[in-house]
This record gives sequence, structure tokens and C-alpha cells, in this order.
Amino acid sequence: MSSGLNEADGRRTDWKEVDCVLCRVPSTRIVIREDGCTCKQCPNCGLIYVSPRPQESEIEQTYAEGDDFLESYPAQSYWHVLHAMHNLRIVRRYSRPGRILELGSGGGHFLSEAKRRGYRPVGIELNKSRAKRIREEVGVPCEESPLSSASFPGESFDVLYHCDTISHLSNPIEQFQMMRSRLAPGGVMVFETGNLGDVDARYYREYESFLLPEHLFSFGIPSLRKLLDQTGFRLVRIHAYNQLPFLRVYRRLKAFADRLRRPSTGRRVDGVRTSASSSIISSIGSSPLLRAAATMAYSALYVLRYPLGSIAPKRGRPQTLVVVARRTPD
Repeated sequence: MSSGLNEADGRRTDWKEVDCVLCRVPSTRIVIREDGCTCKQCPNCGLIYVSPRPQESEIEQTYAEGDDFLESYPAQSYWHVLHAMHNLRIVRRYSRPGRILELGSGGGHFLSEAKRRGYRPVGIELNKSRAKRIREEVGVPCEESPLSSASFPGESFDVLYHCDTISHLSNPIEQFQMMRSRLAPGGVMVFETGNLGDVDARYYREYESFLLPEHLFSFGIPSLRKLLDQTGFRLVRIHAYNQLPFLRVYRRLKAFADRLRRPSTGRRVDGVRTSASSSIISSIGSSPLLRAAATMAYSALYVLRYPLGSIAPKRGRPQTLVVVARRTPD
């Protein structure tokens, strides 16, 4: 039986060439090559997408079987709490506490914070061990299947939230339409993503990894606007944060941690290729002093990414985008 692998260049022969999902036009412009994958950029909207791309069943299997290393270290958990608090403050500007659904709930930090602030949260997390932890430790209902009409049957939501999920969606148009259908009239969707589709190519070197083929799509502001227009959402606001200070300092801190760590299996986190024991704090043992230093490092990274990133120059640079969109009337 064929493995579907081209031994000459490492590419999968069972992957399919695709066009831009938003403009329905092909592209011959290859902008990224990584790990045997190629990314093309749409000449119309600037969307960057993996082509050829994996089969959908292969993508879903990757997420369901992924490990749980992200939640193993207290200082790193502190980063996730700071991040959750930041994005929930944005949510609160546009929606009173009500029913909220998070897609791709990870370690449950956002759900926990939302619950503490008076929201009635539920989650969807394809990683079974994380979903179980959310149910048992966070005390929030969490399903393990992709969002559909059968998810949390009979319920509609005031807020739908997701972070770094849009790049993984196999069919963004259909899946955004499904998200819209689960929002109550006037409901708001808030999500975080990057802006690689807008980034000047000279800044590509700042990314240690593009996380291919897990990241099927990389949007920019024009392609995000087009996606929202096509799926029944009105763009309310985009909160933009320059990532350059964060990326450059993170890389230096990671290099320092690499000198402390023991060899381990490589993983990739938050747009930067890393490992469980090289994520700044994972190899420092039980020393209270070093763990305190790691917590301070994550606090500094938070300031670099959000408060400082909000005022730093943005044109053509890597950015974190927090997008707020409201469901349009039927």
C-alpha cells in the first residue's frame, strides 16, 4: 500500500492543490516553504494558505491526539491567565455577562476567568485530556467534537470566542457561518489571530516557525474583512498589537532556557518552534528563585506583546489582532 509520501522531496502525494477559499481564484505565488509544505498568497485579498493541503481527517487526528505539555508549568500558566484577562476585558466592552462559548479552549484559562467574571461559559476542545480537565477542574461543560448544530443542543450564545483557531479551520466560510448560527441575535464574536497576510516579507525571518501544515491559513486585515462580509458578520473593531518586541525578546529568553534544558522532543508553541523543556521555564526544576524569575519573564513578555505592542508602529510588521464582530440581522 502506498504511504502517500514522495520520497524525493518529502511531500505527500495525497495532499490536494487548493485555491483561495475567499476569492475562489488560484495563485502561483509561493511565499513560504517549510517542512515539505508550501504556502501560496491570493493575488486579490492577500490570504496565505497551505497548498497542497492535508486531508481533513488527518488534520483532526493531529488535534485530538496532541499532548498536554502546555499546562505543565506554573509560570507558563500565569502567562495564559494574563492573556485570558486581557482578552476578556475586550469582550466586556462589547457584551454584558451572559452565555459564552469558547472554541479551542486549551487549558481552560479563558473559561475560568469568564466564569469568575459572571459569564456562563461552555467550551469545545478537541484534545480529550484537556477537555476532561476543563470539565473536572474548571467545572465548565466542554465538548470534544467540532462545532455543529448538535453542539450544546438548543442553546444560543451572547459571545463566541476563539484564539489562534481561525488558522486551523479547514473551511473558514462554512465554519464562520456555523458560528454565526449559534450566536443570539446581536451576539458578538471576538477572536485573536495573527496578520501574516499583511506582513512585509523582510520580517518573515522573525518567525522561527510558521507551524505548517497545522496552520492552514494566515489572514491579514483585508482577508479578515472579506471573510466576515461573506459569513454574516459586521466588523466592529480590530485591536492591533505589534509583535516584533515580543518575538525578539522571546527568542533570546528561549535561547537562554535552551542552555539550561535537557534534550527533549521538539514542539511548536505560539508561532515559535520550541520544546516542552525550552519554553523559558520548563527546565529550571523546583528552584523558587528561578520560578519567580520565570514568572517575571512572562509578565515582561505580556507587557511587550499587548501594552507596548498597542502603541508600537504596525504597518507591514507582525501583529496580534483581536477582532470584534457582531452578527448581522437575518
